[in-house]
Amino acid sequence: MTTLAAVVTRENVVAWAARNYGPRHAEQRVSEYPAAFVIDTGGVAIVIRKLSGGYWQVGDDPVSRSVCVAENDRALRRAMKIAGLDPARPRGTIGAEPPPHVSRERVVSWLAARKRWRHLDDRVTDLGWAYLVNTQPDDYLDGRCGLSHRAGPLVVAKNGAVWALPWSPETVPALAARDEPTFHRLMFAAGHRLNRNDPDEWLP
Repeated sequence: MTTLAAVVTRENVVAWAARNYGPRHAEQRVSEYPAAFVIDTGGVAIVIRKLSGGYWQVGDDPVSRSVCVAENDRALRRAMKIAGLDPARPRGTIGAEPPPHVSRERVVSWLAARKRWRHLDDRVTDLGWAYLVNTQPDDYLDGRCGLSHRAGPLVVAKNGAVWALPWSPETVPALAARDEPTFHRLMFAAGHRLNRNDPDEWLP
């Protein structure tokens, strides 16, 4: 089976699927094959040619399915012609653009819109791949009360996914993770399994 160097990456496709079909389960909608990515839309499938980023809609019949699973770009174009699709005329193109990136300013604005906290800027720490949001009361940050065990931190990934964590010393090692997979692994080791594809919420 031949693999291809792609113009578009899986991250590009997942980001495009999230924008067009909603962020919920966007990662799970995308399947990768040697010559193409396929997005399950809940109806017709979207086939994205790796070498161009062009995409076409295909049905669920065996002939159309052969487009999805083609072993190389030449076989992909041949299967498209058999399925009645023109390889030179995609419905559109997914650009090789960077994945969505949530800025620190956006996180602070998001908190300001939903919380009546002071010290908003001081609450947000950049972890590299995500932001850590301190949800302790203002009085605690002012040194006027003790730590609240009900105020666990928020982790806001830079793709907009938000996880609300329980307050627990056992989760502290996870907050030092340098990437998202390590964060999830350490949270699982601490007894808190988080769904990477279905976070608690997404930044609007």
